[in-house]
Amino acid sequence: MSNSKANQLKNETSSYLRRYIDSPVNWHAYGPEVLQTALDDKKPLFISIGFNSCHWCHQMNDECFSDNEIATLLNDNFINIKIDREELPDLDQYFQLASQAMNGRGGWPLNIFLTPDMKPYFIGTYFPRHAGNDLPSFSEVITNMSKAYTTELSNVISNANQIVEALRQPPQVKDKVDFPGHYPGPNSILNALKNYSNFEKFKLNVG
Repeated sequence: MSNSKANQLKNETSSYLRRYIDSPVNWHAYGPEVLQTALDDKKPLFISIGFNSCHWCHQMNDECFSDNEIATLLNDNFINIKIDREELPDLDQYFQLASQAMNGRGGWPLNIFLTPDMKPYFIGTYFPRHAGNDLPSFSEVITNMSKAYTTELSNVISNANQIVEALRQPPQVKDKVDFPGHYPGPNSILNALKNYSNFEKFKLNVG
């Protein structure tokens, strides 16, 4: 099983990152080696950003990142990076702006699905272990983001490029980005995930 791999955070000095040493998710610290691995393997990235005093960061860890089934989904389909926002505030700010562009809001934990070259194609905050309160389960999100990358890659890349381009426009993102085509935008994904378990069933026309 992929979640039997040793966690990669044992040598980190951040007390927040060290909280995740025993997680079955094969977490990596952010750095050039893991980013190069994603490029070499052509494997998408999952990044989770949080900090020590964030209640919902620890809540999501207890519910999701400590769950073996969820860990297997992440380990099999993504290269996983855990970031302490207090160590890398500029990177956190960048992805918070990307979240604003996609969803009109940000927050923590910030959970980002990215192409191997670090372009975000879906961003959310807290997701529960089980669906409820108008939120899909995290396992649904992981499954559908993996399917999106493997079956709708051209649209994923196009949408990710739109986000990156929006973030280049000073001083900050003011409006959500509209996504054309059949690959659903992030807001549509959240709604669709509540009603469909099959990715093919929730290809929505947006834009």
